[in-house]
Amino acid sequence: METFTELKAFGDDPYYHAKREETLRKLQIRSIDAPLVELINDFAKLPYCFTLLSNFR
Repeated sequence: METFTELKAFGDDPYYHAKREETLRKLQIRSIDAPLVELINDFAKLPYCFTLLSNFR
């Protein structure tokens, strides 16, 4: 799969932390497959997380 988009500047979201905390509070960890729970909990400790797309061939 290839996706080509123009670069975008980072934007400020003054509600980011509040929305993130709300999402983490609503997360039902028991609904996640057991092998992934530790990984999800570890990611939840990070203040920010970005997805990356590799165009490696």
